[in-house]
Amino acid sequence: GINAEYGVNHLARQLENQERHVEAVQFYGKAQAYTNATRLCRANQLDNDLISYAMYSTEDDMVICAKYYEETGANWDKAIMLYHKSGQIGRALELAFQHQQFNALQHITSNLDDTVEPETLHTCAQFFMEHQQYSKAVDLLLMAKKYLEALDICIDKHISITDDMAEQISPGKEAEPEYKKVLFERIGECCMVQGSYHLATKKFTQAGNRVKAMRALLKSGDTEKIIFFAGVSRQKEIYVMAANYLQRLDWRKDPEIMKNIITFYTKGKALDSLSGFYDACAQVEIDEYQNYEKALGAFVRSFEVHE
Repeated sequence: GINAEYGVNHLARQLENQERHVEAVQFYGKAQAYTNATRLCRANQLDNDLISYAMYSTEDDMVICAKYYEETGANWDKAIMLYHKSGQIGRALELAFQHQQFNALQHITSNLDDTVEPETLHTCAQFFMEHQQYSKAVDLLLMAKKYLEALDICIDKHISITDDMAEQISPGKEAEPEYKKVLFERIGECCMVQGSYHLATKKFTQAGNRVKAMRALLKSGDTEKIIFFAGVSRQKEIYVMAANYLQRLDWRKDPEIMKNIITFYTKGKALDSLSGFYDACAQVEIDEYQNYEKALGAFVRSFEVHE
């Protein structure tokens, strides 16, 4: 109760007066008179004990203790911990970088989330940039919703964009359509650079740029998806891109691919390409199978295209 606490506090004062400092500190602690405990620790260089009382003290007292640790020129980790707990995150980070206290850094940043002021997150990200910790900077910029800046770093510093990151970078419903388009295209471009072609396709599609999406798919070499995408896009240019790609495959041995090439060139109104393809078919019939009848049929179709 209060009386017991008062009694303990009184005892602590007597011990302090008798210069029995270590015991006095312990009793101040028991009485929860933390500012007295920390004051006495500082006055008597009880640096190892100081932290355990400072962590329970007032925020102002935490800052005083943190400064004390700084002045002693050692125990940087303790100074950082106290600045962090007192809410002075910027100062905590500054010290952590200055003195290469990367464990403390991990601890501070793992406790940051999007409830922290965007400006603070931004400041933290800049500290990480200055110290070549680029992935961490990107994480913080994403939290601060500074998406374009984060993507620039990904491209400059070759940081892979994971599926999770790509999902995290989503403009809110209230975002301007133009901004959404720019953002999704930028993610797509980053994914192209790092060879994540399927993710790039998805993002270009979200940006409404199906031609770029198709280019990404073509790079992936995923024939099944390419055929499907051309079918659902229903754009001339995309039909032709798909047919050109399919023509580079071994269509001679796969009637399904052959059929798709003809369909896509037809739908894409690429008559020269279609005609050229029929010529190629005729040539195969002659060279490989000596089947002149089939070859003639193909040549006829080639002529018919232009009628």
